Amino acid sequence: MAFKYRPDQIDCGWAWVIVAASFFAHFICFGISWTTGIYHVIFLEEFKASQAVTAWACSLMPASMFAAGPVASLLLNKLGCRVTMVIGGLTSSSGLILSYFAPNIIVLYLTFGVIAGFGFGVAHLAAISSVTYYFERRRNMATGMAVMGVGVGTIAFPPFIRILVEDFTWKGSMLILAGLCLNLCVCAGLIRPIKRPELRSVSRNVMDTSIFRKPCYWMACLNSFMVCVGLSITYIHIAAYAENCGLGKEKSTLLISGIGFANVFGRLAMGLLAQHPKMNLILLYLVSFIIAGVAVTLTPIARTWDGLIAVAAVFGCFTAGIGTLFAPILARILGLRRFATGYGCLALINGFGQMIGGPLAGLLHDMTGNYLGSFLTGGISLVLSSIFMIVPLRYKDVALNTGVSIRVKCGPSSAASPLTAPVVTDIDEDDNIGKESEENTSTV
Repeated sequence: MAFKYRPDQIDCGWAWVIVAASFFAHFICFGISWTTGIYHVIFLEEFKASQAVTAWACSLMPASMFAAGPVASLLLNKLGCRVTMVIGGLTSSSGLILSYFAPNIIVLYLTFGVIAGFGFGVAHLAAISSVTYYFERRRNMATGMAVMGVGVGTIAFPPFIRILVEDFTWKGSMLILAGLCLNLCVCAGLIRPIKRPELRSVSRNVMDTSIFRKPCYWMACLNSFMVCVGLSITYIHIAAYAENCGLGKEKSTLLISGIGFANVFGRLAMGLLAQHPKMNLILLYLVSFIIAGVAVTLTPIARTWDGLIAVAAVFGCFTAGIGTLFAPILARILGLRRFATGYGCLALINGFGQMIGGPLAGLLHDMTGNYLGSFLTGGISLVLSSIFMIVPLRYKDVALNTGVSIRVKCGPSSAASPLTAPVVTDIDEDDNIGKESEENTSTV
C-alpha cells in the first residue's frame, strides 16, 4: 500500500529512515561489487589465467550492476522501490551461492559477474530512487548521506573478504556474502511506498522515451560512460599493481580501504557543499573528476606505500561526485517522473563502461608487461568525462542548486550568471502530467 503524499512527509520524519535504509543498501551492493579487485588477485592465483581473462569475472559484476538499469527501472515503475529491492537482494544472494559451485573462471562470469551483479543493480536503483522521491529541499544532503554507504562499504569489505577467504576459502566467503545480501530485503522493508503528484502517470507510461530528446541527458550518459571506464580500471587493478610493487597482500587490501575512507569524506563534503544555494553543481562535479583523473595517471610513478595511498586518497575523495552529485543533477535534468527511467537507461551505458574498463587494462598489461598503459587509460578517461558536462553547465537551472525538484524549462544561460540566476520551474510537470507541448523542445 502506498502512503498518500503529504508535503510534511518530504525532507523530514520517516524520510530519514529511508536514507538509513539506502545507506545500508549501498553499503552492501557497492561494498561487494567495487572491491572485486580483492577477488581479482585471488582468482589469478586460483585459476592461473591471464590478467585479461581473469579481469572479466570481476569487471562483469559492476558492469551487470549498471546494465540492470533498464530492467530495474521497469520493475521500479511497476512494483515500487520496496518490492524491487527485495528482488535485487534475492537475485544477488542466489548468484553468490551459485558461485560456490563454480568449477572454473568461465562459470564465475555468469554467477559472480552477471547474476550477482544484476541483483545489486536492481537493489541499487531502488535505493537511490527512494531517497530522490522522499526529498526536495534537502535532496543533495540526503543523497550524499545515503551514498556514503559506498565509501563505508569500500572500507569494510576488503579486509572482511580477506579474512573470510583465509578462514573459509574463497568459496566459503561466497556463501557468507550471499547471506549478507539477504539483508537487502530487510532494508526494503523500511521503505514506505509513497504516491507523489509528479509520479502519478508513471504506471500509464512505464518507458518514457522523451528523455532521449534532451541533449543534456545524452551528455550525462557519455560522461558517466567515461567515468565508469576509469573507475573499473582503478578499482580492479590497483590491488594487483600494489602487490606487483612488492607491498604484499595486506597493504594492497588496505589500499582499497583507503579509497573507501577518502570516498566517505568526499561524499560528505560534496553533499554539504552542494547544499549551498550558490553552488554550481555541475562545475563542482566536473572539476572533481579532472583532479581524480590526474591522480590515476600518476599511479605508475607511485610505487611506494606513501605514494599509492596518496593516489588512493585523492582518487577516492574526488570520485565521490558520481554518487553524491550525479543523481541530483539528473533529477534536475529529467524531473522526478522521468528519473527512474532515465537513471535506468543511463545505467545500461554505465555497464558497458564497467565491462570494458577492467579487461582493457588487463589486456594492456598482458601486452606490455606493466601497468603504465592501464592507468594512463583510466586517468585520461576520467579527465575526458568532464568535457561532456560542459553542455549541461550552460543551462542555468540544471547547474544551480535551486532546490527545485521538478523538471525545468530553460535555454542556455544568457547575461545572468549560472550562480545567481532565478529559479524557473516547469509548471506543467504537476498540472499537465504526461502532456508534452510542441514548445517544450527547448527543455534540457
